[in-house]
Amino acid sequence: MHQIDTKRSDIILVSYPPGGFGNFVYHCVSCFSSDTVKINSQFQFSASGHSHQSCKYIQVFGLVELDYEAWITVKDVDINQRIVILSDHTFARPDPGYVDTRKVFPNATIVRLCVDEDSKYVIFQTMQAKAKNLDFKREFSDRLSQRLGRPATQSEQRQAWLVDFNFHENDHRPNQHNFANGIRAWHPVHEPGVINISVCDLIDDPVMCLSDLIHTLGMQVVNLQDLQALCAQWQQVNSEYFRAYSKWHEMEQALQNGTNIVLDDIQCAFDQAYLLFRLRQNYGHRISDEFEWFRDMDQMREMIHE
Repeated sequence: MHQIDTKRSDIILVSYPPGGFGNFVYHCVSCFSSDTVKINSQFQFSASGHSHQSCKYIQVFGLVELDYEAWITVKDVDINQRIVILSDHTFARPDPGYVDTRKVFPNATIVRLCVDEDSKYVIFQTMQAKAKNLDFKREFSDRLSQRLGRPATQSEQRQAWLVDFNFHENDHRPNQHNFANGIRAWHPVHEPGVINISVCDLIDDPVMCLSDLIHTLGMQVVNLQDLQALCAQWQQVNSEYFRAYSKWHEMEQALQNGTNIVLDDIQCAFDQAYLLFRLRQNYGHRISDEFEWFRDMDQMREMIHE
């Protein structure tokens, strides 16, 4: 094995929150940039959409390892090319200013995946499914049904999740390492050597987002058609997590333009609750929870103005 000097200025560190698509970005920067180390590997997504099995030629960096040493773990790696290292953070130790990270990588370029208001629910879902390997919707529904002593209806699931999600969003207790407090740390960091990447931009147009990132890193995109095909596959395998995110943007446009769109394609009670949460958060509209889900935006407007 060969050891890499972590003080090298050509190292690229991909830093991401749990569920924040870090492995996917790591793979794309490694494989579709002109000047990075290339390795032969069969890349594939899991059933839940994660890519944790993406081949790493150097061990992942974690904040619990301030004595970290960068060892090449596969053969035939051209160490004269730019090195990409995955930096796996937890919500408990986000290192928002990279003070600890810079003790190990003082000169690296850090690619930071940032979470904003629109992408919070996406990351909540992917964190549960990928980082924790949990089916939170089933677990939440089972707990609710157990509390009720009977199977919970969709309306009851929607009501309960709307309360629960709103609680987590507004829990500002500094010692509570819950989702809301953890995700607040993943805002953009305006420090030298840090490139902020919006998770929303990645979802909206992954090819453009990743191409812009590669260019910002001072490299050219290679094998563009393969990048396009992989991004299309990534969007497909993660479509369940993106569904409410995309629908909220459609709803915003419809509310602003006075147009009508179909809403009964959203059948998941948890997605429905999230859309009601955003409606209240952005427009102050409070709608009774005790109803069947809307057919379309016109029906929703009728209830808003009642």
